[in-house]
Amino acid sequence: MNILLTGFGPFPRVPRNPSQAVVEGFPDWLGGAVIHRHVLETVYAVAEREIERLLCELRPDVCLCLGVALPGVLRLETTARNRGDNAGPDHSGVARTDAIAPAGPETYAATLPLDDIAAALRAQEIDFSVSDDAGGYVCNHVFYAARHAIERHGLATRCGFVHLPEVRPDRPEAAEIEDFLRAVRVIVEVLNRAP
Repeated sequence: MNILLTGFGPFPRVPRNPSQAVVEGFPDWLGGAVIHRHVLETVYAVAEREIERLLCELRPDVCLCLGVALPGVLRLETTARNRGDNAGPDHSGVARTDAIAPAGPETYAATLPLDDIAAALRAQEIDFSVSDDAGGYVCNHVFYAARHAIERHGLATRCGFVHLPEVRPDRPEAAEIEDFLRAVRVIVEVLNRAP
């Protein structure tokens, strides 16, 4: 099993992105799965090109993308939308409100075993929610671009997106990141068992 695990670097509102810390702290091997770790720039055009390049070069069995969202709990995203509607700029100062792929479908569904992932997270008493809106920022952009690339290149890669919550100011950052790492390990273990 080959798994592409991606996160994002900083952007204007988040100078220290927990998804970057999780990707950088994740092992290269887990339960027989080879983990290809990559931190994407939080820049629309760069991240889109890079996720397509990685998918085409690695042809992974699974692509698991991580990002950061508002405070709360971990979110399993079900849907990528063909739009950008966030007025905030990316890390290069660019804001996008147009279609990601003008000729592409309106939405793509995650192709990960979300029910099995949810059951495993519950069994480990890890708080999470299921969301059908990955937002209008670079997270949704990469989720959609990844699914679109997989379809266009005829890849068999299963793909999904998980939003980590922002690090809470009332807890040490290292403790928060360790909790996030534990949650992502649970998810990867499920993916490694999935047929």
